[in-house]
Amino acid sequence: MNLVKEMIFNYFAGNASPLHKKLIEDWLQEPKNIEQYFEWLDEWERTCPQFLPNVEIALLKNIERIDNNVFPIDGVDAINPVYKKPKLNSWWIAAAVCLIFGVSGFLMKQEIMYQSYATDFGEIRKIHLPDGSDVTLNANSELFVPRWGFGTKTREVLLEGEAEFSVQHTLDHQKFIVNTPDKHQITVLGTEFVVYARQRGTKVVLNKGKVILSSANKREIITMKPGDMVNISKKGELKLQVLNKEKLSTQLSWKDHRFVFDNTPLKEIGSLIKENFGVEIKIQTPELANRTITGAFKAESAEELVNVLAEMLSFNVVKEENSYVISFDN
Repeated sequence: MNLVKEMIFNYFAGNASPLHKKLIEDWLQEPKNIEQYFEWLDEWERTCPQFLPNVEIALLKNIERIDNNVFPIDGVDAINPVYKKPKLNSWWIAAAVCLIFGVSGFLMKQEIMYQSYATDFGEIRKIHLPDGSDVTLNANSELFVPRWGFGTKTREVLLEGEAEFSVQHTLDHQKFIVNTPDKHQITVLGTEFVVYARQRGTKVVLNKGKVILSSANKREIITMKPGDMVNISKKGELKLQVLNKEKLSTQLSWKDHRFVFDNTPLKEIGSLIKENFGVEIKIQTPELANRTITGAFKAESAEELVNVLAEMLSFNVVKEENSYVISFDN
């Protein structure tokens, strides 16, 4: 057992010194260590079952402490535990809430309560959720899933970026809800759909099943059918468009690292490149920015895509540190 793991196991057992607690706090400041903490917590609980705290009281009190910026040295003593024969799931939940809040009050509530799945620029990732649903995350995207109760008490997630969802139907017809950063909500019962939720706006494309889409202000609600695409404006206005099979398939082209354009302006393509690869496209003239292109191109890097476009539209490309400057040939 390495020293960090041994130190944390000692803390779980209540044998950590103040110095060890401070070292654990510092270690938990690295986001990558948070998931390791939870794994060791689960491992320790399986081999060393302890008391069962009152989970609801613990959660409410510790959230109140975070809101008021008050953090006790040892949060376990302050929650009035009720001693019972331990049950694995309940203890795991309670221990995660109580110990994490007690050791590291600096952590955000979202980091504690939600498991996050993220992709880097240019990366596509497939995720299998505990309820049997599958999610494919596009590049530069993040999905937040409740750590506890997902698939039983709730099936509500938050998406930042773009993803395809294939939702598993449940025997009790439990709804699956996707929230976006701009507070729009997609409610489904078992379906396949794509959600685009970035700074440029929000878009939902339905492939199979049924979706109820509501804007942030709840003034508009649309029930979508397969083949429907809805764009949501910054004001929360819903605009419905019906796609044919060909255009519907293009909405999933990113899963194969393909980019499909249909009279798409170069300035819009530049925004797409920045979203997917984190590289800025600097277009020197309005005339070039408004030039359009049609076609399908496979590219796994910004450089690949920019070079193909440069050849087709006959413009110059100059690579800078984290950007491409494009201009017409002289």
